[in-house]
Amino acid sequence: PSVGPLMPLPLKPAPKPLRFAIFSDNTGGHRPGILEDAVAKANLLSPDFIIGIGDLVEGGVDNLDAVRNEWQAIDAIFAPLNVPFVPIPGNHD
Repeated sequence: PSVGPLMPLPLKPAPKPLRFAIFSDNTGGHRPGILEDAVAKANLLSPDFIIGIGDLVEGGVDNLDAVRNEWQAIDAIFAPLNVPFVPIPGNHD
């Protein structure tokens, strides 16, 4: 189609198909290794970027050290990513 879904403006032709992945909310009932597996599989798919849609950490605590530890753990999990990660903050982030 030549018209975008939200505005009646013509779409510019893309030089190549845009490929992206979506990581969902990471909180509540963690299962060990799931996010690490998603990172490894995303690297195999090699999208242009990854969008994180929701909470990355449990948060909700007043202990700054605990919050820092949660973010350091997430940073370590995402460190192997070969593509940009674009987080959309959740209510705990």
